[in-house]
Amino acid sequence: MSSKTTSSTENPAPRRRGRPAKPKVVIPFVDGIPDGEVVEVELASIDLEDTEFEFRVDHKIKDLVDDLQQNGQQFPVILRPGVEEGKYQLVSGFRRCRALVALEWPTVKAIVRHDLDDDKAFAISFLENDKRKSLTGVDKAHAIVKLRLKGKSDDEIMAIYGIGDKQLDRYKKVSTFPDVLKGAISDGKIATTHGLALNRAFEAHGNKMNLEAWIQRVFEEELSVRKLTRDLNAEFGKPKKQKRYMDRKGERGFRLYPMLFDPEKTHGATKKKMIGVLQEALAKLEGKTSGSDYNAVFLRTGFSRRTPHTHRVLTILDIDVYSGGGARASR
Repeated sequence: MSSKTTSSTENPAPRRRGRPAKPKVVIPFVDGIPDGEVVEVELASIDLEDTEFEFRVDHKIKDLVDDLQQNGQQFPVILRPGVEEGKYQLVSGFRRCRALVALEWPTVKAIVRHDLDDDKAFAISFLENDKRKSLTGVDKAHAIVKLRLKGKSDDEIMAIYGIGDKQLDRYKKVSTFPDVLKGAISDGKIATTHGLALNRAFEAHGNKMNLEAWIQRVFEEELSVRKLTRDLNAEFGKPKKQKRYMDRKGERGFRLYPMLFDPEKTHGATKKKMIGVLQEALAKLEGKTSGSDYNAVFLRTGFSRRTPHTHRVLTILDIDVYSGGGARASR
Protein backbone atom coordinates (compact mmCIF):
# COMPACT_ATOMS: atom_id res chain seq x y z
CA MET A 1 0.00 0.00 0.00
CA SER A 2 1.56 3.20 -1.12
CA SER A 3 1.58 6.18 1.15
CA LYS A 4 0.00 9.41 -0.01
CA THR A 5 1.69 12.72 0.35
CA THR A 6 -0.52 15.76 0.54
CA SER A 7 0.79 18.75 -1.29
CA SER A 8 0.31 22.27 -0.02
CA THR A 9 -1.92 22.99 -3.00
CA GLU A 10 -4.40 20.34 -1.94
CA ASN A 11 -4.97 21.98 1.46
CA PRO A 12 -4.61 25.71 0.85
CA ALA A 13 -4.54 28.09 3.79
CA PRO A 14 -7.98 29.44 4.65
CA ARG A 15 -8.82 32.72 3.01
CA ARG A 16 -9.07 35.81 5.14
CA ARG A 17 -12.61 37.04 5.18
CA GLY A 18 -13.62 40.68 4.99
CA ARG A 19 -11.50 43.53 3.80
CA PRO A 20 -7.81 42.97 3.18
CA ALA A 21 -5.54 44.18 5.96
CA LYS A 22 -4.29 47.70 5.51
CA PRO A 23 -0.55 48.04 5.10
CA LYS A 24 1.12 49.28 8.26
CA VAL A 25 1.86 52.97 8.08
CA VAL A 26 5.42 53.85 8.99
CA ILE A 27 5.39 57.18 10.80
CA PRO A 28 8.57 59.13 9.99
CA PHE A 29 10.60 60.51 12.86
CA VAL A 30 10.21 64.23 13.39
CA ASP A 31 12.84 66.12 15.35
CA GLY A 32 10.77 68.43 17.54
CA ILE A 33 13.78 70.38 18.81
CA PRO A 34 15.88 71.57 15.86
CA ASP A 35 18.63 73.09 17.98
CA GLY A 36 17.60 71.73 21.31
CA GLU A 37 20.54 70.88 23.50
CA VAL A 38 20.00 71.78 27.14
CA VAL A 39 22.25 74.57 28.39
CA GLU A 40 22.68 76.50 31.62
CA VAL A 41 21.50 80.10 31.27
CA GLU A 42 21.93 82.92 33.77
CA LEU A 43 18.54 83.95 35.13
CA ALA A 44 19.72 87.56 35.04
CA SER A 45 19.87 87.35 31.22
CA ILE A 46 16.14 86.48 30.95
CA ASP A 47 13.53 89.24 30.92
CA LEU A 48 11.02 87.80 33.41
CA GLU A 49 8.81 90.88 33.05
CA ASP A 50 8.04 89.91 29.45
CA THR A 51 5.01 87.63 29.79
CA GLU A 52 3.90 87.65 26.15
CA PHE A 53 3.78 83.84 25.99
CA GLU A 54 2.51 83.19 29.52
CA PHE A 55 -1.05 81.88 29.79
CA ARG A 56 -1.34 81.01 33.46
CA VAL A 57 -3.65 83.22 35.46
CA ASP A 58 -2.60 81.80 38.84
CA HIS A 59 1.07 82.58 39.57
CA LYS A 60 1.43 80.62 42.82
CA ILE A 61 4.83 78.91 43.05
CA LYS A 62 5.10 77.51 46.61
CA ASP A 63 4.49 73.91 45.53
CA LEU A 64 7.10 74.25 42.81
CA VAL A 65 9.64 75.83 45.18
CA ASP A 66 9.24 72.84 47.53
CA ASP A 67 9.63 70.40 44.63
CA LEU A 68 12.76 72.13 43.32
CA GLN A 69 14.34 72.05 46.79
CA GLN A 70 13.75 68.31 46.97
CA ASN A 71 14.31 67.17 43.38
CA GLY A 72 16.03 69.99 41.53
CA GLN A 73 14.94 71.19 38.08
CA GLN A 74 13.60 68.22 36.11
CA PHE A 75 12.39 69.96 32.93
CA PRO A 76 14.18 72.68 30.95
CA VAL A 77 12.48 75.96 30.13
CA ILE A 78 12.24 77.16 26.53
CA LEU A 79 13.87 80.44 25.46
CA ARG A 80 14.43 82.33 22.26
CA PRO A 81 17.02 85.07 21.69
CA GLY A 82 15.85 88.49 22.84
CA VAL A 83 16.11 91.77 20.98
CA GLU A 84 19.12 92.79 23.05
CA GLU A 85 22.40 90.93 22.49
CA GLY A 86 22.97 88.26 25.14
CA LYS A 87 19.40 88.49 26.44
CA TYR A 88 16.63 85.91 26.14
CA GLN A 89 12.85 85.94 25.92
CA LEU A 90 11.00 83.28 27.91
CA VAL A 91 8.60 81.16 25.85
CA SER A 92 7.66 78.46 28.37
CA GLY A 93 8.61 77.87 31.99
CA PHE A 94 7.53 81.05 33.76
CA ARG A 95 6.70 79.35 37.08
CA ARG A 96 9.97 77.41 37.06
CA CYS A 97 11.97 80.61 36.56
CA ARG A 98 10.08 82.47 39.29
CA ALA A 99 10.59 79.55 41.68
CA LEU A 100 14.33 79.51 40.92
CA VAL A 101 14.51 83.26 41.54
CA ALA A 102 12.69 82.74 44.86
CA LEU A 103 15.33 80.15 45.78
CA GLU A 104 18.06 82.60 44.68
CA TRP A 105 19.56 80.02 42.34
CA PRO A 106 21.59 81.80 39.64
CA THR A 107 20.95 79.65 36.56
CA VAL A 108 18.20 77.68 34.81
CA LYS A 109 18.41 74.65 32.53
CA ALA A 110 17.04 75.79 29.20
CA ILE A 111 16.58 74.95 25.53
CA VAL A 112 17.32 77.97 23.34
CA ARG A 113 15.25 77.97 20.15
CA HIS A 114 16.52 80.15 17.30
CA ASP A 115 13.75 79.07 14.93
CA LEU A 116 10.66 80.48 16.65
CA ASP A 117 8.60 83.31 15.22
CA ASP A 118 5.69 84.60 17.33
CA ASP A 119 3.14 82.06 16.04
CA LYS A 120 5.48 79.14 16.68
CA ALA A 121 6.34 80.48 20.14
CA PHE A 122 2.64 80.72 21.06
CA ALA A 123 2.14 77.17 19.76
CA ILE A 124 5.13 75.77 21.67
CA SER A 125 4.08 77.42 24.93
CA PHE A 126 0.52 76.13 24.61
CA LEU A 127 1.57 72.62 23.56
CA GLU A 128 4.28 72.21 26.20
CA ASN A 129 1.97 73.21 29.05
CA ASP A 130 -1.08 71.40 27.71
CA LYS A 131 0.77 68.09 27.36
CA ARG A 132 1.90 68.36 30.97
CA LYS A 133 -1.73 69.04 32.02
CA SER A 134 -0.65 72.28 33.66
CA LEU A 135 -3.17 74.61 31.99
CA THR A 136 -6.69 75.05 33.38
CA GLY A 137 -9.67 75.99 31.23
CA VAL A 138 -9.22 79.59 32.38
CA ASP A 139 -5.56 79.54 31.30
CA LYS A 140 -6.56 78.24 27.85
CA ALA A 141 -9.22 80.94 27.59
CA HIS A 142 -6.49 83.48 28.45
CA ALA A 143 -4.29 82.03 25.69
CA ILE A 144 -7.09 82.52 23.15
CA VAL A 145 -7.73 86.08 24.30
CA LYS A 146 -4.04 86.88 23.84
CA LEU A 147 -4.10 85.86 20.19
CA ARG A 148 -7.40 87.65 19.56
CA LEU A 149 -5.83 90.83 20.92
CA LYS A 150 -3.08 90.33 18.33
CA GLY A 151 -5.73 90.33 15.61
CA LYS A 152 -5.70 86.60 14.90
CA SER A 153 -8.83 85.09 13.34
CA ASP A 154 -10.58 82.01 14.73
CA ASP A 155 -9.06 79.85 11.98
CA GLU A 156 -5.56 81.13 12.80
CA ILE A 157 -6.05 80.52 16.53
CA MET A 158 -7.24 76.96 15.93
CA ALA A 159 -4.26 76.27 13.66
CA ILE A 160 -1.70 77.73 16.10
CA TYR A 161 -3.03 75.93 19.19
CA GLY A 162 -4.13 72.76 17.42
CA ILE A 163 -7.71 72.88 18.71
CA GLY A 164 -11.10 72.44 17.04
CA ASP A 165 -13.99 74.87 16.71
CA LYS A 166 -15.90 73.29 19.63
CA GLN A 167 -12.91 73.70 21.92
CA LEU A 168 -12.47 77.27 20.73
CA ASP A 169 -16.12 78.09 21.45
CA ARG A 170 -15.83 76.47 24.89
CA TYR A 171 -12.81 78.51 25.93
CA LYS A 172 -14.32 81.69 24.52
CA LYS A 173 -17.27 81.02 26.81
CA VAL A 174 -14.96 80.43 29.78
CA SER A 175 -13.43 83.86 29.21
CA THR A 176 -16.86 85.43 29.93
CA PHE A 177 -17.42 83.54 33.23
CA PRO A 178 -17.97 85.51 36.45
CA ASP A 179 -14.73 86.00 38.38
CA VAL A 180 -15.83 83.63 41.16
CA LEU A 181 -16.16 80.79 38.62
CA LYS A 182 -12.81 81.56 37.00
CA GLY A 183 -11.18 81.60 40.42
CA ALA A 184 -12.66 78.23 41.38
CA ILE A 185 -11.37 76.65 38.16
CA SER A 186 -7.91 78.19 38.59
CA ASP A 187 -7.76 76.96 42.21
CA GLY A 188 -8.70 73.44 41.15
CA LYS A 189 -11.93 73.39 43.18
CA ILE A 190 -14.02 72.60 40.11
CA ALA A 191 -13.33 71.45 36.55
CA THR A 192 -14.05 73.50 33.46
CA THR A 193 -17.04 71.25 32.69
CA HIS A 194 -18.49 72.00 36.14
CA GLY A 195 -17.97 75.68 35.39
CA LEU A 196 -19.90 75.42 32.12
CA ALA A 197 -22.86 73.75 33.89
CA LEU A 198 -22.86 76.31 36.71
CA ASN A 199 -22.56 79.21 34.27
CA ARG A 200 -25.56 77.99 32.24
CA ALA A 201 -27.65 77.86 35.41
CA PHE A 202 -26.37 81.25 36.58
CA GLU A 203 -27.24 82.86 33.24
CA ALA A 204 -30.75 81.39 33.43
CA HIS A 205 -31.52 82.09 37.09
CA GLY A 206 -29.20 84.95 38.09
CA ASN A 207 -30.12 86.36 41.48
CA LYS A 208 -31.90 83.18 42.59
CA MET A 209 -28.62 81.26 42.55
CA ASN A 210 -25.86 81.44 45.16
CA LEU A 211 -22.93 80.67 42.91
CA GLU A 212 -20.34 80.50 45.72
CA ALA A 213 -22.46 77.98 47.66
CA TRP A 214 -22.82 75.74 44.60
CA ILE A 215 -19.07 75.85 43.95
CA GLN A 216 -18.41 74.82 47.54
CA ARG A 217 -20.95 72.00 47.24
CA VAL A 218 -19.29 70.64 44.10
CA PHE A 219 -15.92 70.75 45.85
CA GLU A 220 -16.98 69.20 49.17
CA GLU A 221 -19.30 66.52 47.76
CA GLU A 222 -17.07 65.82 44.73
CA LEU A 223 -20.08 66.02 42.45
CA SER A 224 -19.81 64.70 38.93
CA VAL A 225 -21.04 67.00 36.16
CA ARG A 226 -24.04 64.71 35.62
CA LYS A 227 -24.98 64.80 39.32
CA LEU A 228 -24.47 68.56 39.43
CA THR A 229 -26.75 69.02 36.42
CA ARG A 230 -29.45 66.83 38.00
CA ASP A 231 -29.25 68.80 41.27
CA LEU A 232 -29.42 72.14 39.45
CA ASN A 233 -32.49 70.96 37.49
CA ALA A 234 -34.15 69.75 40.71
CA GLU A 235 -33.48 73.11 42.38
CA PHE A 236 -34.37 75.50 39.57
CA GLY A 237 -36.18 73.40 36.99
CA LYS A 238 -34.80 72.08 33.75
CA PRO A 239 -33.67 75.03 31.63
CA LYS A 240 -35.37 75.58 28.32
CA LYS A 241 -33.29 74.36 25.45
CA GLN A 242 -31.92 77.32 23.58
CA LYS A 243 -33.07 77.52 19.99
CA ARG A 244 -30.06 77.01 17.74
CA TYR A 245 -30.00 79.09 14.59
CA MET A 246 -26.37 78.81 13.49
CA ASP A 247 -23.27 76.65 13.86
CA ARG A 248 -20.07 78.45 13.02
CA LYS A 249 -17.49 76.42 11.12
CA GLY A 250 -14.25 78.31 11.49
CA GLU A 251 -13.96 81.97 10.59
CA ARG A 252 -16.03 81.96 7.39
CA GLY A 253 -18.05 78.75 7.29
CA PHE A 254 -21.43 78.24 8.93
CA ARG A 255 -24.58 76.16 9.03
CA LEU A 256 -28.03 77.70 9.39
CA TYR A 257 -30.83 75.77 11.06
CA PRO A 258 -34.56 76.11 10.26
CA MET A 259 -36.24 79.18 11.71
CA LEU A 260 -39.83 80.35 11.49
CA PHE A 261 -40.79 84.00 11.35
CA ASP A 262 -44.38 85.11 11.88
CA PRO A 263 -44.83 88.92 11.88
CA GLU A 264 -47.72 88.59 14.32
CA LYS A 265 -46.00 86.27 16.78
CA THR A 266 -42.23 86.70 16.49
CA HIS A 267 -41.13 89.70 18.51
CA GLY A 268 -38.52 90.99 20.94
CA ALA A 269 -35.35 89.04 21.63
CA THR A 270 -36.24 86.19 19.25
CA LYS A 271 -36.68 88.54 16.31
CA LYS A 272 -33.50 90.41 17.22
CA LYS A 273 -31.54 87.14 17.39
CA MET A 274 -32.87 86.05 13.98
CA ILE A 275 -31.85 89.37 12.44
CA GLY A 276 -28.37 89.12 13.95
CA VAL A 277 -27.86 85.56 12.69
CA LEU A 278 -29.04 86.38 9.17
CA GLN A 279 -26.88 89.51 9.03
CA GLU A 280 -23.85 87.47 10.08
CA ALA A 281 -24.65 84.78 7.49
CA LEU A 282 -25.00 87.37 4.72
CA ALA A 283 -21.72 89.00 5.70
CA LYS A 284 -19.96 85.64 5.49
CA LEU A 285 -21.56 84.89 2.12
CA GLU A 286 -20.60 88.28 0.69
CA GLY A 287 -17.00 87.51 1.59
CA LYS A 288 -16.97 84.49 -0.70
CA THR A 289 -16.24 86.62 -3.78
CA SER A 290 -12.87 87.63 -2.36
CA GLY A 291 -11.48 84.09 -2.45
CA SER A 292 -11.82 80.80 -4.28
CA ASP A 293 -12.44 78.65 -1.23
CA TYR A 294 -16.22 78.59 -1.60
CA ASN A 295 -18.12 76.48 -4.06
CA ALA A 296 -21.73 77.11 -5.02
CA VAL A 297 -24.06 77.91 -2.12
CA PHE A 298 -27.62 76.69 -2.37
CA LEU A 299 -30.33 78.55 -0.48
CA ARG A 300 -33.89 77.28 -0.60
CA THR A 301 -36.77 79.10 0.99
CA GLY A 302 -40.36 78.05 1.27
CA PHE A 303 -43.46 80.15 1.71
CA SER A 304 -46.86 79.03 2.96
CA ARG A 305 -50.01 80.73 4.16
CA ARG A 306 -50.77 80.07 7.80
CA THR A 307 -53.78 82.35 8.23
CA PRO A 308 -56.30 84.05 5.98
CA HIS A 309 -54.39 87.28 6.53
CA THR A 310 -51.98 88.66 3.99
CA HIS A 311 -48.77 87.94 5.89
CA ARG A 312 -46.53 85.04 5.01
CA VAL A 313 -44.60 82.67 7.22
CA LEU A 314 -41.01 82.31 6.02
CA THR A 315 -39.14 79.07 6.63
CA ILE A 316 -35.41 79.08 6.06
CA LEU A 317 -34.15 75.59 5.47
CA ASP A 318 -30.79 74.10 6.48
CA ILE A 319 -27.75 75.63 4.82
CA ASP A 320 -24.22 74.35 5.16
CA VAL A 321 -21.29 76.45 4.05
CA TYR A 322 -17.77 75.13 4.58
CA SER A 323 -14.55 77.01 4.17
CA GLY A 324 -12.84 75.23 1.32
CA GLY A 325 -15.42 72.49 1.11
CA GLY A 326 -18.52 73.57 -0.80
CA ALA A 327 -22.06 73.74 0.52
CA ARG A 328 -25.26 71.81 0.75
CA ALA A 329 -28.83 72.57 1.69
CA SER A 330 -31.37 70.14 3.08
CA ARG A 331 -34.78 70.09 4.72
